[in-house]
Amino acid sequence: MNKLFDSVDGILFTDRPEAVPYNYRISYKVAQLCLILARSCGRGGCSTLKLHMISLALTSDSDMNRLINFVN
Repeated sequence: MNKLFDSVDGILFTDRPEAVPYNYRISYKVAQLCLILARSCGRGGCSTLKLHMISLALTSDSDMNRLINFVN
């Protein structure tokens, strides 16, 4: 299996008094970034600059389109 998931024993959910939208949850964004890196980076990582660009692109469709246009 993948080294990323070898140390994961399970997922813990904590009830909060008020719901927080998924796009404001840091754990959700970190999980997205880890999955993107695991699937797309041959060396298993990238620079902090690229990581920040990917993170920003995940915030909205317009930011994703800006990144795609920049890459192309």
